[in-house]
Amino acid sequence: MKYRNDVRIILSHDGYAELSQYLSDYYHTNNLYDTLCLLEHTDVMFTSKHAVYIGWNDIEWDESEDYVNALVSGLEHLKKNNYSVYYARIEEGCDVAARESSDGSKDRDITFNSPFTIRVFDDQLMFRWMKSNDFYDAYRKGER
Repeated sequence: MKYRNDVRIILSHDGYAELSQYLSDYYHTNNLYDTLCLLEHTDVMFTSKHAVYIGWNDIEWDESEDYVNALVSGLEHLKKNNYSVYYARIEEGCDVAARESSDGSKDRDITFNSPFTIRVFDDQLMFRWMKSNDFYDAYRKGER
């Protein structure tokens, strides 16, 4: 029996586009046409002016599965190419099982925060933080 997980990722719009292209290429190169592409089947998706927040609830998170391995490889690709990535995973029956963050130079003008957790992900708090952060990012960049 595999453990069920809740997973959240926050990244820039450019990072999301790069991840989407990476997964498309990955699936094509590895002839994985019949497998599940996680970006096409999110349980949570919220976008703000600067960031994209995506996630899955109660998913079997096994890196030996093609659909999970593709996404994990895509996140590593983003880190290697200087995109910011914030990732957190809560395993069934546990507190946070994994939390990673990487601040990339391509996103240095964007403020990110790791997904908020209280044994479960607090998506509404994350959405509010992302909305309020848009104003501050614009202010810091001198756009206001």
